[in-house]
Amino acid sequence: MRSAWVIGAGGLLGSAVTARLRASGVQLFNRRVRWHDDASADADLAAGLAAYAATEPDPVIIWCAGAGVPSSAPEVFSAELGVFRVFLRTLRSLAGAQLERLRFFFASSAGGVYAGTGSAPYDEASPTRPLGAYGRTKLAMEQELGRFAAQTGARVVCGRLSNLYGPGQNLSKSQGLISVLLMGFLTHRPVQVYVPLDTIRDYLFVDDAAALTLATLERVAQEEPGSCHTKVLCHGYGTTIGALLGLTRLVIGHKPLIMQGASPLASVQTRDLSMRSGVWPEVDARARTSLLDGINRTYTDLARRHFDGGLVPALRQ
Repeated sequence: MRSAWVIGAGGLLGSAVTARLRASGVQLFNRRVRWHDDASADADLAAGLAAYAATEPDPVIIWCAGAGVPSSAPEVFSAELGVFRVFLRTLRSLAGAQLERLRFFFASSAGGVYAGTGSAPYDEASPTRPLGAYGRTKLAMEQELGRFAAQTGARVVCGRLSNLYGPGQNLSKSQGLISVLLMGFLTHRPVQVYVPLDTIRDYLFVDDAAALTLATLERVAQEEPGSCHTKVLCHGYGTTIGALLGLTRLVIGHKPLIMQGASPLASVQTRDLSMRSGVWPEVDARARTSLLDGINRTYTDLARRHFDGGLVPALRQ
């Protein structure tokens, strides 16, 4: 890989992927995108694509962007899907040879697309059944990419990520239980938990997710043009929220401050979202950060940022 364009490079996964690419000597293409306005985002992405394609005959695009979280309003997801569709239409304008050499990674959500299935542990062969607009949108974007690959000859990976956590999480969004628990301790404010403590999730450290992302892009280069592959990116171990609270206590030296309560968001949460992967198992060894180590590294980052005075937490999960 000589160069790559990471779209959504400022987010949790995007920043980790960018750092890993930079450390590997890959040339990074940068383009500011005004995500607050759909028309501006469309224009910025189109201009960015034209500039990137003009200099790179073997393009690699890593889509880590996503404004919506499970609690977002439906119009947020409609806008996100619309921008993605426009980008794919623009991408079709590349020369045919470039499209056949294009590798495209899309960061999807395992929890979002499997939430209503009820047959954990989930893998690539599991049926999909989203419970909310968040999962339906991710699935629709995957389907758009599948059609795009078949029509253009591009090689595509839809990476369904389990629960991502790690340094750099945006606490202004209502997501990321591990970071929110740690921030609750740092600010002496209780965290509201609206799902049972036996709820099971697969927690994937962000640096491991970045390594898995890049490994799948290397692997898909061996596949036939026009192929679209689904890969579950996960740690491979389910952890209850109760066990997570115990590990968090080991890191911070105190019992996490939580309040159990009710929320309409509970209707789109399933009890067991443990994961495994059966596709390209040779890349899975990159998910090697233990949950205890990952929590500790996340806490160290949060404590530094907090005492520097720049964090605004959302203490509700």
